[in-house]
Amino acid sequence: MINALRILLGLFAVFWLCAVGFGPGAFAGQVDEPDTWSVRKVRIEGLEELSPRPILAILWSRPAPWKPWAAKQEYEPDQADLDRDKIIKYLEAQGFYDAAVSVEIEKDPSRQLVDLTFYITEGPFVSYTQVVFEGRESLPPKMAQEIEALARIEPGQRLVVEKYQSAKARMVAYLKNNGYPRARVEGSVSVYLESHEASASFRVIPGQFCVFGPVSVSSLADTQPKVLLSRLAFKPGQAYSLAKIHESQQRLFALGYFSSVSIEPETSAMEQPGCGFPDSPCSVPMTLSGNYRKLRGVKVGIGYGTQDQLRFQASWSHRHVADLGQRFEVGVKASAIKQNLEAVMDWPYFLRGDQQMSNSLGISREDEVSFVVRKLYNRFTVNRNLGGPYFVQAGHMLEINRPESLPADELWADIREDANYLISYGRIGFGRDTRSSVLNPKWGSLVQGGFSYASSVIGSEIQFMQIDAEARKIWPLWGRWLLAGRMLFSFIEPVENTDHIPIFKRLFSGGSQSVRGYAYQELGPKDVFGDPLGGLSLAESSLELRFPIYRDLGGVIFTDAGSVLADSFSFDYGALRYASGLGLRYDTPVGPLRIDWGYQLNPQDPGRTHHRFYFSIGQAF
Repeated sequence: MINALRILLGLFAVFWLCAVGFGPGAFAGQVDEPDTWSVRKVRIEGLEELSPRPILAILWSRPAPWKPWAAKQEYEPDQADLDRDKIIKYLEAQGFYDAAVSVEIEKDPSRQLVDLTFYITEGPFVSYTQVVFEGRESLPPKMAQEIEALARIEPGQRLVVEKYQSAKARMVAYLKNNGYPRARVEGSVSVYLESHEASASFRVIPGQFCVFGPVSVSSLADTQPKVLLSRLAFKPGQAYSLAKIHESQQRLFALGYFSSVSIEPETSAMEQPGCGFPDSPCSVPMTLSGNYRKLRGVKVGIGYGTQDQLRFQASWSHRHVADLGQRFEVGVKASAIKQNLEAVMDWPYFLRGDQQMSNSLGISREDEVSFVVRKLYNRFTVNRNLGGPYFVQAGHMLEINRPESLPADELWADIREDANYLISYGRIGFGRDTRSSVLNPKWGSLVQGGFSYASSVIGSEIQFMQIDAEARKIWPLWGRWLLAGRMLFSFIEPVENTDHIPIFKRLFSGGSQSVRGYAYQELGPKDVFGDPLGGLSLAESSLELRFPIYRDLGGVIFTDAGSVLADSFSFDYGALRYASGLGLRYDTPVGPLRIDWGYQLNPQDPGRTHHRFYFSIGQAF
C-alpha cells in the first residue's frame, strides 16, 4: 500500500513538472507572453502648433479609465499602426503634409499592460496664398460682401480642411435663409507641396430668388387657422428662409398640443419661368400640416430640496379645450413651505395673434419662517409680444389673505390674526428675453421690470405701490465654460390710507435662489426673538462661474450679495451681506440637479451658523 502511494505521488509530480515547468519552449529558455493585453497609457509628444486633445479623441487606443472598476481596452497587435495612420491623416487635414509620426510601445508583462507614446514632428504647414470667389455677380452687392465675409479664410492662414468645409456650409445656410432655397456652393482647395502653399476657390450657385407665398392649413381642422398662422415667424412676401420655417415649427410645438408639425413649400413654384430675381421673385405657397398629440393627460411628480424639503405635485390638463387652442389645467402642489390648489386657463390667441391671456384661480397656504398665511386668489394676465425678444404684460391680482402665527411686532402694528384682508392691485411689466432656454440657458439675457399698484378705488383694503427690476446675463467663455450674472431690485411703499405694509406682503431674502450661505428668509430685519420681519427695499446680485467636470457633471464657483432694509426706496452699500461658495450641477431633461455650499463672508448675525448646504433642481438663476 505504501509503495503504491509513493508511485502515484511520483507520477503526479512528473505530470505537474511537464505541465508547468516543461511546457512548449521551456527547454529553449522561452516564456510565453499572455494572450490578452490592455492599454494603460496613451501619450502624444512633440507637438508645437496643435493640441494633443483632438488627436487623442480620434485614436482607436484609449487609456485606462480612471474608475478602477471600469474595464480597460484590449490591445490588438496592429492597433498602434492603425492609430499612426489616423494621426497622419489628421495632420494633413490640419495643413501639415510633411509631418512624421513614430510610435513607441512599452509592455508590462507582469500586469499585461501596454503604454503607447506617439512622437510627432509637425514640420512646416501649408498656408493659403489665394482665395477666389466666383458666381456672386447675380447677388445684390450687400449679399455678395456678406458671402465673402462668411468664408473667414484669408491669405496667410493655415490650411484646415474642416474650416474650408464649414465656410461652404455657412455660405449655403446664409443664402437659404435669405431667399435662395436651392442655393449651393461648390469649390476646391489646391495644394502645392513643394512650396507649402494652397489656393481655395468658392463657386456660388444661388439659384432662383424666392419669397414666401400664401400659407394654407391642412389636416388641423380642430384649431382655427388664425391661431396657427399667428405663430409663424414669416409673412407672405418676405424672403424665403429655412431658419424662419424652423422657428415657426418651434413656436407651434410650444402650443403643447402637436405631436408633429410640417411646413412644406410648393417646390414647383421655385421653377416658374420669368421669376427668380430680386426684382421679380418666385412666390412659393406654403402648406402647414401636423398631428395632434393626446390632448388629455395626468402628471405626477415628487422631489426633494433642502429649502422646501419633500415636495409633491399632481395635475390633470386638457391641452386643447376649444378651437382657439385654449388650455385648461388643474393641479395640486405641496411642500413644507407651500401647499397650493390651482386651476389655470390659457388662451394662446387673445383678441389678436401676438397676444396671450392666462387666468389662475387658486387657494394656498404658505408656512413661512415667522408667519403663516392662507390665501384665496385670482390672477389675470395678458402678455403681448412687441416683436423679436420684447414683450409687455398687464394684469390684475385679487387676493383674500388670512394671516396666522404673526410675530409680536405685527400685532403691535394693528395687523389682526385670523382676519381676512382683501388686496386688489393692477400690474404692468415689460422685458426683453434672449435666453437660449429657461431651465438651463447657455447664452442670452433677460431684462424685465414691473410696476404694481393696490388702490382703494379697486377695492383693496391695503394700499401700496411696488417697483421691481431684474437683469440676468449668460456670457459663453470657451467650450462649456460660462459666466452668469444677476441683479434684482424691489421696492414697496404704503400709499393712500395705509401706513404699515403687513408682513405677508413684505420683501425677504436668503436661500437657495438668492443669497446662498443664508437660510431661507434669514437675511434682513428681525424681531427680538430672531424671527425675520422682512423689509420694504430689497437688493440682490450674483456672479457665478459654471464649468464642466465630466460629461453631464459640472461645477460652479459663486459670489452672492444682498440686503433687505426696513425703509422703502432705500439702498445702503454698507448693509450688503456677501456669501461665496462652490456647487455641483448634473444635467437632466428637467433641469440640472444642484448642490450648493455657501459661506457668509460678513455675517449679519455672528452668533449663528455661517454656512449652508442646498440641494435642489434648476439653476440658481
